[in-house]
Amino acid sequence: MSSEQSPLSALQTHHLEEVPQVTHTAGETKTVFDIASELEKQLNDLLVRVEESDLEIKGKLDSIQHRLNALESKFKL
Repeated sequence: MSSEQSPLSALQTHHLEEVPQVTHTAGETKTVFDIASELEKQLNDLLVRVEESDLEIKGKLDSIQHRLNALESKFKL
């Protein structure tokens, strides 16, 4: 080990500090920010779909509860 290098120099992670880029076959390069933006859009689209499904499920559960209440009141008489 030279006098200029510290024992921890082998543990440095300069290669991890670079901004990674993804290259597509079409030749265009996407940055991490482009990918993050796409992911955010996809997650927002999924959130909308989940909320729509949630409303549909709640509607079906309300319908089932209404029918159960009707059956219960019918048999109480």
